[in-house]
Amino acid sequence: MGSLFMANTKRTLAPDIRGILTFIFYAHKNAVHHGLTRKIGEWKYDSYPDLTSSEPTFLKRDEVHAIFGSREQMIHEHSKLIIEPK
Repeated sequence: MGSLFMANTKRTLAPDIRGILTFIFYAHKNAVHHGLTRKIGEWKYDSYPDLTSSEPTFLKRDEVHAIFGSREQMIHEHSKLIIEPK
């Protein structure tokens, strides 16, 4: 049980690589957006630390890095200021 498996869950197909980038960034900034943390990667359930580390993971880290262009580019994109609407 949970919102992931319930009827009100909205799913959107990423139309292209830019859409996938947007979805990944959205998932990582969500804890900041909801006030759970001040920075991406601080929330204990965030996948961002696993994507930036070299520790073993089940995540498809290399594929995510490739989508952004490189690990460094992914970090750069995530370091941009998050400005939330008032």
